[in-house]
Amino acid sequence: MINVLLNLEIGAEPDVVRVRQRAREIATLLGFDLQDQTRISTAASEVARNAYQYAGGGKVQFSVEGERPATLVICVSDSGPGITALTRVLEGKVTSQTGLGKGLVGSKKLMDELRVDSPGGKGTRVELRKILPQQAPKVTPGLVAQLKAALCSAGSESPHDELRRQNGELMRVLGEVQAQQEELARLNRTLHDKIEFEQQMVGIVSHDLRNPLTAILTSAELLLRQGKLDEWQSKNVVRIASSGRRADRMIRDLLDFTQARIGGGIPVRTSALDMHALARQVVDELRAAQPDSEIRFEHSGSGLGEWDPDRVAQILTNLVRNAIHYSPQGTPVRVTSHGLGNPLVLSVHNQGPPIALATRAGLFQPMRRGSDRLQRGRDGLGLGLFIVKQIVTAHDGAVEFHSSEAEGTTFTITLPRRIAVQS
Repeated sequence: MINVLLNLEIGAEPDVVRVRQRAREIATLLGFDLQDQTRISTAASEVARNAYQYAGGGKVQFSVEGERPATLVICVSDSGPGITALTRVLEGKVTSQTGLGKGLVGSKKLMDELRVDSPGGKGTRVELRKILPQQAPKVTPGLVAQLKAALCSAGSESPHDELRRQNGELMRVLGEVQAQQEELARLNRTLHDKIEFEQQMVGIVSHDLRNPLTAILTSAELLLRQGKLDEWQSKNVVRIASSGRRADRMIRDLLDFTQARIGGGIPVRTSALDMHALARQVVDELRAAQPDSEIRFEHSGSGLGEWDPDRVAQILTNLVRNAIHYSPQGTPVRVTSHGLGNPLVLSVHNQGPPIALATRAGLFQPMRRGSDRLQRGRDGLGLGLFIVKQIVTAHDGAVEFHSSEAEGTTFTITLPRRIAVQS
């Protein structure tokens, strides 16, 4: 059942103000709170202004539909040219130089529902709907009569009064926004303190774990060197040493991660270095540790520069280990060190499946992994590429990758030289 409460004509600018005033009065009488009163009056005036600006005027009808839940319906109609590209306008994709579209989109956000009927050249009908609050009285003929009487007796405020009211609403909203910003800032500080504490704890625990782990690794190596173990004992000691080295790598990754997050980056200590010699050394060590994998190395030009040898070795170790893990059996991993100019370029290539598109954007973020199929059985914390990125950045370098089904995956590191290149 539709109960019409009030009809208004829009023919001049003051009529738009009157629509806003009446919308507020009706919202108040129907039991809406202050925020909803502002939403309803703003939405009604925006749509009424559109009718005045683009159609030269129109009509506004306020009504109540249904009983429980009842709905306030504000219908604004005009005889203008209609709205072209209506769907795009309502999606917020089209606005004219005078702002057409913004009023409808904004009103849609303020109300529970917005319906628009705008056949080309035959005018526009906009219907704004807002469900009455639960505490509102049941809509009956008696209540409708009371509402009409109240609206007839209510004195319409002047435009200046309405402007003062709008300014008051604006100040109230600004005050609420400021209070919310202050609360958000407080929550951010609390969250930052909590994260920093947790990261410090990770750093402390990781650092303390290295001492007993170092003792375990040293003891295992001494037992292996003595050569007095039987085959069963030797296998178990080798397993202990291997597990200890994996744990040591994870602890070092955690320490680097904490340093990068709390300290603002991973520190580097540069010194004069031959990159070709360092890369060959890393490759030789990985060949010894991975005898079933083929790792090829080649270099060209000058490898001289200033870098942190331990950190660069960490970059290459992480990238080559990844490449070995993803390489199909029987395919080589290629490591190159090209020093034909400045910067020097390192690259690691494997012929494995391409990196999934869904993971590429966050590949260098911490705790990120590839697909479950490829990662099954992989140890580590998902920090390797994050640490690679941090070390490269600390050297003022850059890291990028190219990955495709046909060409495999190549990670390329560019590192500027710190000293003059010798020919």
